[in-house]
Amino acid sequence: MTTKQRKIVGNVSLAAVFIMMCALQLWFTMLILFAFGLILTLISRRRNFCSAYCPMGTVQDAFYKKHEYRNEKLYRLLQSRSAVIIFAAIFWGAVSASIFLLHPVPGKLWQAMLSIMLGSAAVAVLLQNLTRKRVWCSTICPYGNILGQVVKRDKK
Repeated sequence: MTTKQRKIVGNVSLAAVFIMMCALQLWFTMLILFAFGLILTLISRRRNFCSAYCPMGTVQDAFYKKHEYRNEKLYRLLQSRSAVIIFAAIFWGAVSASIFLLHPVPGKLWQAMLSIMLGSAAVAVLLQNLTRKRVWCSTICPYGNILGQVVKRDKK
């Protein structure tokens, strides 16, 4: 897939997520996205979802500005196993708790899931501006790390 095709696919994916999440207010949009990513990864045996289809990557690309300053200490910290575990625990804990606690109230559940999605995007863009392009994707993305494990296990 060329860079131009990835950009088009990413923008279509971001638009689809926006429509499902914001226009249709489907609280389970993130779960549909995760299912699509898992199926694509299992079929292709590569992390194609992360490089082309993930709306988070598209958002990061839109906000990326080349800069000279890079906080290497922060980058190394984000690469640590501890950082990956902490971000995964926070993310998956928030998703699980929201679904478990708020499932009787769909409006509140939708707000919680939207907050998780927007909060993750804000953290990703902030970290990218402090360190490197798509640092969220390459180091601490809770879903990307799961897909990476799927690819590793499939190759064994």
